[in-house]
Amino acid sequence: LIAPAGIYAGITVFSGDGITINAPGGIVVLRGLSINGQGGSNGVNVLQAARVRIESCVISKMAVDGVMHSASGAELIVLDTIVRDNGGSGIGGDADAALVLDHVRSEHNGTNGFYMASVTLEARAMISDSVFAFNGANGVWVAAPNSGDMFAQIERSVVADNVGVGIKIGAGHFGT
Repeated sequence: LIAPAGIYAGITVFSGDGITINAPGGIVVLRGLSINGQGGSNGVNVLQAARVRIESCVISKMAVDGVMHSASGAELIVLDTIVRDNGGSGIGGDADAALVLDHVRSEHNGTNGFYMASVTLEARAMISDSVFAFNGANGVWVAAPNSGDMFAQIERSVVADNVGVGIKIGAGHFGT
């Protein structure tokens, strides 16, 4: 789903998820969308895919997470996107996956600005030039709660004024 520059393309979510991605082996691009929760659960729920790109979107006011990623083995790339005022995490997930966040603003979410945990193998997160501020719990939380490993790298980013910890690291092996 791609909205051309200068064209408003919005989804108002009264119940359920705004966009559910269940495309085994698929490559999905969401660009230029506004996803506004009015009682809905997740803005974007990634269940299965090879790669998902979320570019230049605004995802706000969802009851749970702005973006929920649980597609093991899938890449999630979020660029130039704002996730704000969601009840849960701005961007969260439990998956053995690779994530890249670049120029993301995750603000005023009920729990974490960003949360990611591996399930059994390994999850990787690369975060650059992003802001995680004024969230109700942690700015960034990475964890490997089971037998998996979590690798995270955060560069040139701001993590400030969150109620909990700025950057929370759980059990496992971590990058810097």
